[in-house]
Amino acid sequence: MKRREYMGKPLTQEIATKILWEWEEASELHISDWAENVENYHISCGGLPAKGELETIIRAALFSLSKFGRAESRYGHRWAIFTERKEDVQKISIDQSTGTPNTGYKYHGKTFTREIASEIIVKIYTGKSPVNRETIQKTVLEYHKKGGGFPPENEEHLSWIILRALSYLRTRRCATQMDRFSDISWRIHREDVHYDERDYPKTLGKGSESVYLYYYPTYKQEAKSKKQRFWKCKIGCTTRNSNQRIKEQVTGLPEHPITALTIETDEAITLEKKIQDILKILGKHVTDAPGTEWFCTSPSQVESIYDFICSHST
Repeated sequence: MKRREYMGKPLTQEIATKILWEWEEASELHISDWAENVENYHISCGGLPAKGELETIIRAALFSLSKFGRAESRYGHRWAIFTERKEDVQKISIDQSTGTPNTGYKYHGKTFTREIASEIIVKIYTGKSPVNRETIQKTVLEYHKKGGGFPPENEEHLSWIILRALSYLRTRRCATQMDRFSDISWRIHREDVHYDERDYPKTLGKGSESVYLYYYPTYKQEAKSKKQRFWKCKIGCTTRNSNQRIKEQVTGLPEHPITALTIETDEAITLEKKIQDILKILGKHVTDAPGTEWFCTSPSQVESIYDFICSHST
C-alpha cells in the first residue's frame, strides 16, 4: 500500500484490510494489540484515527482476511496473521486497486452502500414471494461480504441503508411494500411491472369458490395515458362460476370487462375481505365508483397481496 494513499483519511475497515494484507511478519496478537498496531501504522502514513469502534473495525478486517487463509482466530480474542496464503487460495489474484483478494464480485473491496444494497436486492428477490425487511437485511449483507465486500463502517447504519434501498426501489416501481404501517413484507419485481400485464389473465389457488378481479379497458388506457401505475378494478367473490357472476353484473354496458385475475379458494368471502381490507389500508378504495368493491389497483398488486396473505396464514 502506498504510504500516502490514505493521508488525511480516517481508518476504515477497507484501509485496515489492506494494511493487514501486506503485513510483513507472521504474528499472533490480541485483537487490542492488532488495533493499536494498525492504527499507529495508518497515522504514521498521514492517516487519521478511526471514527468508529476501533476493535470492531480491526476484527472485521481480520475476518475478511481469514476467508482467504491470511488470518486465523485463536481463542476468540487472539488472531494470527500469515505472510503466505494457504494452498487453497494461492490462485486468487490480488486486486491492484484495493490490495485485497479479487473474487470477481463487482463490488469486491467496496463498503456496503444503498446503491449496492439496491442492486443485490433486485438480483436476489425479483419475482420471489414477499419477504420481510429483517431477512432482506441479513441475506443482502451476507451476499456482499461473501463476494469480498466490506460491511458499513458503522454497523448501526445497516438497517437505515436497507430501508433507503427499499424506498429507492419503490420509487422506481421495483418494490411494493405489502403493509405500509408495520413494514412486515416487501415484494420485489421488474421495473414498471404494473404496466406489464402479459401474464394475465391468470388463475391462482384451488377451491370450489373464487375471488375475482375485473376492469374495463377504458380505465386501464386512461391510467396509462397519465402514466399512472394503477386503475379502477372491481374485486368481488362468488360461490358459483366467476365468469357467470361477472356477466350478471355488467349486462347492458357498452364495454366488455377483462377478468384478469381469478383466485380459487374454499373461503371466498374471507379472502375477499382480507384483500379489500389491505387495499383500504393502502388508500386504494374508490369511493366515487358504482358499488363498494372498486379499488385503484392492478392484477399484479392484488396477486402480491394474495401472496402476502398466503405467506402469513396459519
